[in-house]
Amino acid sequence: MQSNESISSLISVCRLTSISSPTLRTGSKRTLSGPGLGQKDLIQVTTTMEITNNNNRTFVYTGERGQFIPANVTHVEVQEGVTTIRDNAFYDHPRLISVRIPSSVRTIEREAFFLCVSLASVTLSEGLTEIGEFAFRNCRSLTSLTIPTTVRRIGRFAFNGCLSLVSAELPSRLKYIEHGTFRNCNSLRTVKIPPLHGGLSLASITRSEGLQIIAESSFRGCRSLTSITLPTSVRAIGRWAFIGCSSLVSIELPEGLEIIEDGVFTACSNLKDIKIPSTVEKIEEYVFDGCTSLQSVQILDGVKEIRTETFKYCTSLRSLQIPSSVQSICTQAFLRCHNLKTIHLPIGLKKVGWEPFFYCFALKSVRFSIDKRRYFELLCKDDIPEHDENRDLVLRGDWSTEMLRVFQAAHVLVYEPLPLNHLPMLLERCTSQPDAIFYFLSRKNSQIIVP
Repeated sequence: MQSNESISSLISVCRLTSISSPTLRTGSKRTLSGPGLGQKDLIQVTTTMEITNNNNRTFVYTGERGQFIPANVTHVEVQEGVTTIRDNAFYDHPRLISVRIPSSVRTIEREAFFLCVSLASVTLSEGLTEIGEFAFRNCRSLTSLTIPTTVRRIGRFAFNGCLSLVSAELPSRLKYIEHGTFRNCNSLRTVKIPPLHGGLSLASITRSEGLQIIAESSFRGCRSLTSITLPTSVRAIGRWAFIGCSSLVSIELPEGLEIIEDGVFTACSNLKDIKIPSTVEKIEEYVFDGCTSLQSVQILDGVKEIRTETFKYCTSLRSLQIPSSVQSICTQAFLRCHNLKTIHLPIGLKKVGWEPFFYCFALKSVRFSIDKRRYFELLCKDDIPEHDENRDLVLRGDWSTEMLRVFQAAHVLVYEPLPLNHLPMLLERCTSQPDAIFYFLSRKNSQIIVP
């Protein structure tokens, strides 16, 4: 801030009729005086902004385009009546610590506080409706955030790189969490969104009944996030939305969810269980790639397709039941699921891609459903089938990693109970001959046929 003497020197060389000058918010007002400045030269002096003493550096933002903002400002109050904080207003102000925003503000434009690395406290008021893209990006000291209930839109990457952000409270009427909103918020543990009506039990991250879309990379790299609960209003989760959330243990996906895009939970290495709702038609590529702790997968009837490498490297998965609604399992869908021992394939399966169980070294049993209770089974060589009154047929052979080729050939025959005269047809389609066929003629007796 310039001294009164400096201002007086500037004024002495020109004749002014009015001047706008800062005044002090704390301490006494100063008047302009000095050589060359007299009352006859000056008709009016007014003040348009306030600055406290230099120790606090509180700055009042007026919203005027082109307003000069000192680089060393530490505290900001937005003037009542301002409706917009303009784009880049406080871009790269590294000493800024706190901001108070009044209820008159409706919009915070893009990059308004981008790279304010010391910003630790932001007070937002009811009345705010939009937070622009990159608005608080790389505000590394921001630890918590409460966004007013009036906010309808938060732009992409708005809080990307807020490394110290531990908790955030979002409005219940927010419709979209956009691309990269909380990406790389490494300390983020809780995100709270109150429900539209009544109470709601909250887990570590809870979303309102109004939320519909979680966009691409929204929580990417939030490695402290432990659990997620989504409301029935969510219809789509964009690709890579939770990739790298390595502390994520559980997630409840609601009925009504329709789209799970590519790689949503890739590298969520502590995720233990998942239930896919019946309203999801496709489980897209790489959705659970690298979920090495995933032990339980429940796929509800209604899902029609499992795409390429969906469950790649799910090394803790031991068994899986595919519902009758699934018609297609794509290439290497279960690649390198090293501990997968048993899988149940459905009666409605029409297409199996190349090597969906490639490098599933522990896989010893594949069961083909005939109806909801009856099935026949393919076993590895030397495995003796235990008695099961619901099983009609067992084929046993030395197939190991070639087993899948047999399954691909055989699955077309399981749409109805398989009589003995169909066995030659089955064997013609197999790329490896079984060493024994166990055909259950009744619920209590069986016959062994050795080719």
